[in-house]
Amino acid sequence: MCHLYRKKPASPKLWKAILVLVIGMFAFHFTFNLAGEIISIPILPIGVALLSWLLGRRGNALRWQRFRRFAWLGFLSNFIVFALALLAIPLDGMMYPKDAPSTYMMDVKKASLIASHPHSKEGTLNKAKLEKLMGQMTQKKIESESWYNRIREDGDHKEKFPYILNGTIPAKGSGLKAIIFIEEDGRGILITPNKGRQVYFRLKESILIGGVGKDG
Repeated sequence: MCHLYRKKPASPKLWKAILVLVIGMFAFHFTFNLAGEIISIPILPIGVALLSWLLGRRGNALRWQRFRRFAWLGFLSNFIVFALALLAIPLDGMMYPKDAPSTYMMDVKKASLIASHPHSKEGTLNKAKLEKLMGQMTQKKIESESWYNRIREDGDHKEKFPYILNGTIPAKGSGLKAIIFIEEDGRGILITPNKGRQVYFRLKESILIGGVGKDG
């Protein structure tokens, strides 16, 4: 903007140029979901159209010519934001890999178990074993829709994930919040994050003491 402002021979006052630039940023956006992130791409330059009408009315085309570049610069700045948002997706994936349990459970020192089902057996979390096995978990596929529907229903069915892991802290700066379910045998972990897809991990040993799971 400074380059544009200095280059123009009859530049308007700086505060007016900044105001026009800000108004020029207003646009109609097309919003879509990409890799779990909400992305918006500008489509219609509403701010530019409004400024063109306001500044060019009553035949005052010269005034619009003075401000036109700043208005379009404001609209084009939306594409810079759009490009940065696209760039952030692979960077976020590299910094916070979604297939790494530690991304969702960086700190488990204050972790505890909460029964997610009325018929859940009593069990205690073995935090030392959880920390030990953190880097040895294997990602697996799981059909989660059926059990997720059943968890909302009343009944005497056997719950596949009767525990919720509470008190975990995700990787700093990831912006992730997740509900972490523990399988009945203590060897399965299902993570439902606030963005992205569910991930399911299997462990070689149980992280439960008591309950259905057996301490390895």
